[in-house]
Amino acid sequence: MTKAGNRQQASGKSKKLSLALVFFLLPLAYCLTPLLAFGQEFYRWTDESGAVHFTDNLYSIPEKYRNEAQKRFQPASRPPPAAAEAKTDRPAGAATDSIVVPFKREGNLIIVQGTVNGAAVRFIFDTGAELTVLPASFASRLGVSPGNGIFITVTGVGGSVDVPLVEVDVGLGGAEVRDLEATLNDLPVPDTGLLGGNFLSDYKVDIKYAANQIVLEPADRSFGGHTFEWWQKKFRLYLAIKKRYEQAGAGRGGNEILDGQLRAVDQKIAELEGRASQVGIPREYRQ
Repeated sequence: MTKAGNRQQASGKSKKLSLALVFFLLPLAYCLTPLLAFGQEFYRWTDESGAVHFTDNLYSIPEKYRNEAQKRFQPASRPPPAAAEAKTDRPAGAATDSIVVPFKREGNLIIVQGTVNGAAVRFIFDTGAELTVLPASFASRLGVSPGNGIFITVTGVGGSVDVPLVEVDVGLGGAEVRDLEATLNDLPVPDTGLLGGNFLSDYKVDIKYAANQIVLEPADRSFGGHTFEWWQKKFRLYLAIKKRYEQAGAGRGGNEILDGQLRAVDQKIAELEGRASQVGIPREYRQ
């Protein structure tokens, strides 16, 4: 049995590690592609654990959550105007140090071309997603080893799956974020990743739909080259992962795999604490 198989088998014997921070990543992606061409209605609902779900069938939602479900509508795919797609000049009023990134639209998805560890990668640009997602099939050409990552659980329409959380260098236009957390799992859009909000923590984002442009303006990054928000998101992510592993029984000596994962998370938090202390990050941004 593979290492991943052993990991999943061991996880099944303990409580499921469900991270509310990343629950919406796969539900969002799973629901987007089937609806692009048809302009269907779908529903968004949140269960008592904080997990966000999507479905196109209202009656598949448990009755106690049904009244709180939010109806959404996915517009039918239509090509953007040719003139707008070709326009790449800097928008009027944009700061001189701003970064202008052209994008294409597929339905209501924003598609951009970026890089990961220097290799070209196509991304869905999603400011509402907490984490960045990379296709698992890209791991070898991106120089990423899935087995070395901290494993977390993401939940989608098809169920839950354990996926590795790795750190990569991601670029978009002239914007670059080093050691960015990303999960390795394939999305329904072939050969496409998802660029989430953790990439954008160091930038102010303005999406110019009429011009098919994203304008990124660097925020105040005087704390170790990053914003306070960047540090806060880092700490909250790893503290949430640690809490879920502890709730699943890690650290009690009963499961070698879970204990090893908890040690890896503790090491990451300790590294962050050291870096944060060097650049003077206040304690309230480390929790």
